[in-house]
Amino acid sequence: MAQTDVKGDRSLRPHEQRDPDLYVRIVERNKDGIIVSGAKVHTTQSIAANEIIFIPTRNMTEKDADYSVAFAIPANTRGLKLISRPMKGVESALKDPSFIMGRRNVENETLTILDNVFVPWERVFLAGEWQFAGAMAVMFPTYHRFTAISYRAAMADLMIGLAKLLAEANGVDNKSHIRRDIVNLIRYKETLRASAIAAAYEAQKDNNTGIVVPNIIMTNIGKLLANTEYTNAIQNLVDVAGGLAATVPTLQDFENPEIRGYLHKYLVGKDTPALERAKYFMLLKELLSSFGALFTTAMIHAEGSIEASYIELYRSYKYDGSKKLAKYAAGLEDTL
Repeated sequence: MAQTDVKGDRSLRPHEQRDPDLYVRIVERNKDGIIVSGAKVHTTQSIAANEIIFIPTRNMTEKDADYSVAFAIPANTRGLKLISRPMKGVESALKDPSFIMGRRNVENETLTILDNVFVPWERVFLAGEWQFAGAMAVMFPTYHRFTAISYRAAMADLMIGLAKLLAEANGVDNKSHIRRDIVNLIRYKETLRASAIAAAYEAQKDNNTGIVVPNIIMTNIGKLLANTEYTNAIQNLVDVAGGLAATVPTLQDFENPEIRGYLHKYLVGKDTPALERAKYFMLLKELLSSFGALFTTAMIHAEGSIEASYIELYRSYKYDGSKKLAKYAAGLEDTL
């Protein structure tokens, strides 16, 4: 799914941009279809996709009609260009046997460029109907944020397990501040999980299509928590671990016959062999360094920014019951 336009000057609407291609737009219409130009960013796994769907990134005005466009095209369509970000973190993981996750779990994004791409009418969903651009822009993030709070709960589960293992290996799992760190991780994970369950349980069904939509309030509450609390979760994890998260030797050092004896002697933990303890630190180091830019940016910004969740919650929350209760409490209404 390609949604986020490059946007240029974000204080300007699409039709006001100095370069008209800074939002994806319709350049030409003919009897066979449309020709589109522009670019999207953050298009995840597009290099492995067969089809790419393009939708608006925001609400539009009548003057933005040419930017109110949605369609699907094959990934090998003429004029479609995918510029993949450098896989620096994953490359280091592939070269370093100390890192496991990067060799098995790889994600990639592209700057997705439409260089006067032809789209036949049968593949066009929106072509100038600016009144529907906002609704379409909101619809996808609701599902995307629902998946976010689900997978982030799983990520938090990994962090809890790693923190507990490190606390036990360090012999500090009975210390009050370490327990507080781990409980903070538990709170982070279980609140995300509760939000996902509530969003699914209170989902709404569209009677016209039969499509079920996750509860938008519960979804965005969970997503907002996921965004704002991730760095605190990392802080808790690092606090449990200690400095070896940055300075742990590599697996090559453990395999070096000249020094491995020292490592096995001096890096032991409480009832934990040195290599096992080191591997816990190597996993944490991979989360912090090899995947650091990806995970930290994604956990704060992916599936919609912090501000996007604030906007959606303020716009979508049903205030009538709350206002009625306040009026009743203030003596302005006799009944609830």
